[in-house]
Amino acid sequence: MNLPHLDFGVIVIIAVAIGILAVLVNKAAAFPYRKAGPLLSPAERQFFGVLERAAPAALRVFVKVRVADVITVKRDGRDKRTIVALNRIAAKHLDYVLVDRTSMESVAAIELDDSSHARADRRARDSFLDQAMKAAGVPLLRFKPRGRYDAAEIRAAIDVALSPQTTSEAGKARQGNEA
Repeated sequence: MNLPHLDFGVIVIIAVAIGILAVLVNKAAAFPYRKAGPLLSPAERQFFGVLERAAPAALRVFVKVRVADVITVKRDGRDKRTIVALNRIAAKHLDYVLVDRTSMESVAAIELDDSSHARADRRARDSFLDQAMKAAGVPLLRFKPRGRYDAAEIRAAIDVALSPQTTSEAGKARQGNEA
């Protein structure tokens, strides 16, 4: 059987093409990532727009912030309790965090509690988060989704959460956390 004579250059080009294809296939398998959708659901986006208008000028609104970036565990050691406590907050996120424009310190957090928060597992998560944020001295406000939001009502809730009495209680909790 006689095979047609292939030019050496053609063989090299085919081999290089196969090699490039193999690399591309391997990269796709090694990095199976794609862009996720929007950070906020339509309900969260609607609330965000009103929250931005309602927030005091001295604050910025951040979205989807890790709880572990807002609060931390009191103990510096690597004992089992510290690791367990860190693991409980490591993968959780807050819907919105109010941050001081100058210091970039978190001053309060906000959760938009949709119908999923009625589930038993979410109620347990919410209870844990409420207690952890209170222990750390960071006010946590909760709002229910609505068709329309009143910026003045949201601002009033923020003002109450950041009032001197609330702030002094938060400062005492923070001082206790630093000990």
